[in-house]
Amino acid sequence: MFLEQAQDGKNDIGRWLALLVIALFAITIIGTIPVQIMVYLQTAEFPDLIPNLENPLDLSAFEIAAPIQLLFLVLPYLMGILAFALLLKPIHERSTTTLISGSKSFRWSRFFWGAKLWFLFLLIYILILYSLDDQSINLSINSASFLKICLAIILLVPIKAGLEEILFRGYLLQGIHQLIRYKWLNLVVTGLFFAGVQVYLSEIKDNGAILIFFQYLIFGILLSLCVVLDDGLEMAWGINSINTIFLGVFSLQESNSDAIRLSQFCFSNKSYSIGALLIFSALFIFSANKKFKWIGWNCLFIKSEQTVPVSDLDSDYLFDEYSEEDQA
Repeated sequence: MFLEQAQDGKNDIGRWLALLVIALFAITIIGTIPVQIMVYLQTAEFPDLIPNLENPLDLSAFEIAAPIQLLFLVLPYLMGILAFALLLKPIHERSTTTLISGSKSFRWSRFFWGAKLWFLFLLIYILILYSLDDQSINLSINSASFLKICLAIILLVPIKAGLEEILFRGYLLQGIHQLIRYKWLNLVVTGLFFAGVQVYLSEIKDNGAILIFFQYLIFGILLSLCVVLDDGLEMAWGINSINTIFLGVFSLQESNSDAIRLSQFCFSNKSYSIGALLIFSALFIFSANKKFKWIGWNCLFIKSEQTVPVSDLDSDYLFDEYSEEDQA
């Protein structure tokens, strides 16, 4: 099964920490270098421009085409994916595929099935809102570049969603499963991590952050449940991609602006309600369970056997040295 695939390789805590630190370095440092260079060049050429020193990824102050802004915002996520793809095998001595799917290859059918069904829920929700109050949603397109921005969002946002799935529902979920042997608790813990990071990215500091936290907690648990029951990230990746695309397009339509900010791809007070999210989640799980005949519901609440020896968990990869005798 997907979660148990982590034990195919080396799993001591030092290895997990090493890859996490390297991935975070790739995301926060290497991935932002192009943005920093661009900001420096723009500031040198146009001294009147004032960049956002607190958020270097905020490019709203610069006269840059929105698709290019989005590309700069997605680069850190791409660097994170590359870090996991290139370093999982040398650090954990297992295939990169084990971080994505319980199958031997990426199941595109699961990805598109999840994306299509979630899109259908969002479309129905928008139509209901519009029928109840046609003033609640502005359907006019005033920006000449709006369609180009939408195309860029559709092409690039799945990269952002991909890193979130690989990090939270792949690497962390598999890693926490080595320590916490109740799968339902794994879903909650990774959901809490996911919600906390997304609230930070949303840049909302008032009471609205509490609402957004619970939105992402529910959404994160839904995605983790799909990963566990469907034995891979593909379906969750599709759901996350279409949901983030929806939030981005909806936010741009509401703001009627070409400025791109990372917070525009997060839940907000204007996003669909917690009630709608709960209904979507229940309907999705019911539909997926009926179509794919999911088994393993009982395993969510049954304590799993220890999957990794305690001695492995206590060892330190960062300072591990192997002698020629040990290798022989």
